[in-house]
Amino acid sequence: MFENIFSSNHKPLFLAPMAEITHYPFRKLLEEIGGVDVFYTEMLSANLLASSNINKSVFLKGIEYKREKPLIFQLLGKDVDVLKKAAKVSLSLGADGIDLNLGCSAPFVYKKGMGSGLLLDRKKLKFILSELRNVIDKSFSVKMRIGLKENLEDFLKLIVDIKECGVDFIVVHPRLIKEKFKRKARWDYIAYAKSIGGVKIVGNGDICDFYEGIKRRDEEFVDGIMIGRCAVSNPWIFKEIKEGGEVKKDFKWTFLRFMELVREYLPEKYQLSRIKIFSKWFTKNIEFGHFLWKEINKSDNLSEIERKILDFFE
Repeated sequence: MFENIFSSNHKPLFLAPMAEITHYPFRKLLEEIGGVDVFYTEMLSANLLASSNINKSVFLKGIEYKREKPLIFQLLGKDVDVLKKAAKVSLSLGADGIDLNLGCSAPFVYKKGMGSGLLLDRKKLKFILSELRNVIDKSFSVKMRIGLKENLEDFLKLIVDIKECGVDFIVVHPRLIKEKFKRKARWDYIAYAKSIGGVKIVGNGDICDFYEGIKRRDEEFVDGIMIGRCAVSNPWIFKEIKEGGEVKKDFKWTFLRFMELVREYLPEKYQLSRIKIFSKWFTKNIEFGHFLWKEINKSDNLSEIERKILDFFE
């Protein structure tokens, strides 16, 4: 429930939704390490969720397992009826909240009027948000970029429009739609969003160590913070923010535990690709990790990757 997300004495720490990364094995790994307050699924296609056999969906694998922390389903789509159906399916599966993706800037998404593309059709966006609010009886949020161009007045009008549709909180990733991750996140825009009042604001962007995490969490203008890519390179970052300092890291155990979880919960055809995606980020935090990443990237089976991990850490 929304009340449970923001009711604690500390500002909640959110794991950002990341395609091909925030699947169940990764969420389970972070749950075992500790520190995350709210989990997100990967970006879920509303079309697939509303029409496919949900019991066979790799993206929903692990949803049925017991969890201690709230799990929010993030939906991607532009058709209001499909989104409403997908939201109802998500809630029936036990989602603790629904988030509408207004941040994905991949061309195949943006150019079809989905993700950040919805920000460019304000009338349609308001209609979709209002309709979704009518069918969502739990937490309802959006994760958004700040627009196509840097225009503070337009951005503030956008925040007002979204707030008036009844969302419980807004996650602001303060970059323009076409910037990817090249430019430093504009955290002043998050402060501007909070100045509107009447809605919770979660800040996201460029939180890559616990020093930055503590600094951003303690800003007066945020009600919580969200961490994405750096949670893959440093899965301990949430725990470090909570404890106020570095924690002991066991890279070998963590790597092997992740592989174990992938083997257990993901279909075989997805295992190799998901491990390689995780490895690309995780090795960034390991001394000489780029050598290990190169070896893993050349591997064509999990046993070979496991052997290379063991050899590297000997």
